[in-house]
Amino acid sequence: MMDKEALSTYDDDALEGKALRSALAACITFGEQARRREEWCRHKAELEKSVKELIHDKDAALREVCKLEDALRQAELRLREARDDGKAEGKAEAERVAAEERKQAAEDAEKAKAEAVV
Repeated sequence: MMDKEALSTYDDDALEGKALRSALAACITFGEQARRREEWCRHKAELEKSVKELIHDKDAALREVCKLEDALRQAELRLREARDDGKAEGKAEAERVAAEERKQAAEDAEKAKAEAVV
């Protein structure tokens, strides 16, 4: 059997070993948490960078859409102007043809009148 002093030393060593194991486990846990936190911070930074890139891409796409919408409005305006010009040209052409027909009808009437007088 062990004497009291040896038993006391053994118990002290066991308690000290247990305390050291607990401290080591706490350090490992703390280190693991620090590693996870570092990974999370890195991942968060990558996500923030991706979000900024997406926002930049979205802004560029919106600018491109605005340019295309402006070009479409300009094309529609030119088309409307061309239609209006076409209507005006068509109207002017119709008036010119009607004037020629009236002139021809007046000439024909003059000829018929002259023949009737003779």
